[in-house]
Formats: sequence, C-alpha cells, structure tokens
Amino acid sequence: MLYTKHNISDIDLGKYKRFVAIGCSFTRWLWPTWSDLLAREMPNAHYVNVARGGAGNQYIITTLNLLERKYNFGPETLVGIMWSTFCRQDWFSYENSKPWNGMCKDGGWHSQGNLLFSQPEDPFLNLDMLEPVHFLLRDTALISNANAHLKTAKFDTINLCSLDLPNQIPHGTGQIHGYEDPGDKLITDILEANQDLDDDFVGYIQRWGEPWPEAHVYPTEENPEWKDYHPRCIDYANMLDKWGLPVSDDTREYAQGITQTITDVKDPKWLRTWPHFTNPSHHDEMTFFEDHFTDT
Repeated sequence: MLYTKHNISDIDLGKYKRFVAIGCSFTRWLWPTWSDLLAREMPNAHYVNVARGGAGNQYIITTLNLLERKYNFGPETLVGIMWSTFCRQDWFSYENSKPWNGMCKDGGWHSQGNLLFSQPEDPFLNLDMLEPVHFLLRDTALISNANAHLKTAKFDTINLCSLDLPNQIPHGTGQIHGYEDPGDKLITDILEANQDLDDDFVGYIQRWGEPWPEAHVYPTEENPEWKDYHPRCIDYANMLDKWGLPVSDDTREYAQGITQTITDVKDPKWLRTWPHFTNPSHHDEMTFFEDHFTDT
C-alpha cells in the first residue's frame, strides 16, 4: 500500500512492528524531524532511521531496494520516504577507496547536497557539462518507477517529498545555469508529463509559492549567527498535522521543547555534546544490516 494524500486518513499506525525512515537531512538532522516525531506515535514499532544529510534520490531508492530485498518487508513494516531535492549525486565508496578532501576516508556513502547550488565543486563531475534538467528527468523517472512498485508492495509506505516539482529546478540551481524560471518550455513539458506524481504524495515541506518554515539561528564555533534552513522540530509537528498524520499532545510538547532548547542556545560549542547526528558512523555504514535489523 502506498499512502498518499488521498488515503492517508485510512492509516492505522498501531498495526506496525517496524518503522523505517529513508531520506536526506529533512528526515535526519540535528534535531528530531517528521519521522522521529511519527515514531513517537508508534511506541511498539522498532524504529530505524537510515536517512543521511545531503543524500539524494539515488541513495534513497538504492537503500530502499537493498532493505526490501534483504528483509522481505511484509504488512507489519511501514516505510516512510521523504524524497530529496533533485540536483544531487550520491555514490558508495568501499574502504580502500581514495578519499577526497577528507570525505569518505573510511569508505561509505558520499552525499554532499545540491551540486549546482550549495556544492559548486566536485572532483568526480564536470559541473559545466551538467544540465539541471538532467536531474529533473532522472529523478522524476526514479520516483515514478518507485511509486509504481510501492503501490503493489507487500509493505506500506508513507510517500512524501521535500519540494513539489515546480520548486525543484529553481531551488537546485539558483541563477547558476539560468534555469531559475520554472516557466521554461522544456521544464514545463517535463512537469506536465509528470503532473500525476503529485497524486502519489502525502505532502511536501514546501509547495511552489508557499513560504519556507521559520529557521533556527544559532552560534557555532565558525559562525556566531548560523542560519539553519532546516525546519524546526515544531514545524515538523505542524506538517504532520497538515498532512493528516497523528500528533499527540505529548509529541507536540516534546517538539516544542526541542525547538525552545535550540532557540535558547548561546554556547558556540554546543554541538560537541549534542546527541543528534545527521549521518551514521563508519561502523554503522559497514555493519548496517546486522546492527539495525537483527531479530526485528
């Protein structure tokens, strides 16, 4: 079953024994996200969050495929996917791979976020040769094919996306490649060919023309006023409400408490002792299946 905006009211969270969340930093960040809050509404379900900061949709679909094949997910498993922004490139390097700039020095997934927006330099790609429309073509195909499978899968999936399709190219490229206008004919042709995808999602963080959620501003050791564009914990609680998913008073109070804690941060060294991490450790990456899914 693929849960979308049309049938999300039918979901029964109490029937699941496992909840697996996959996505990017909008699913796993320095504070609890939508999936962490939703897991609180399923206290009897084993919760595994395999999202990675900076991950793209290649990581998401690859991870989904590996987990489904290895564990033969059935009706007692709920998968929550928040598809990432499109202009991203992921790859897995083994332990003996040559590291770049200190990244992936021990192997594992390399995920660095939007290539054409926040990461303009990449040693493995000639970005001058990459068209942003390539990512629109690629990721609509990846998600469309995944959704076709998820509609008939043995397990259930909550299907979310960070941004709606008209948002993807302007967000991913800015003014770097001149595709900031979502009215470009080639883009509109692709969007029209994939407009039915909107029916496959429960909701988005942002639709075209809507405001982005309020951002935290906190001190770090490099920047006394770092503006973190990720939605705050309370924003995710409000999104769950908007999407038609349950948010108990206890979970909302928890989300508000986390939000206030970060709002009140004054020590620039706070992240040294902060318990939340955006990526799994190298050990977790290399022993991922055994550590997270044994006997569950």
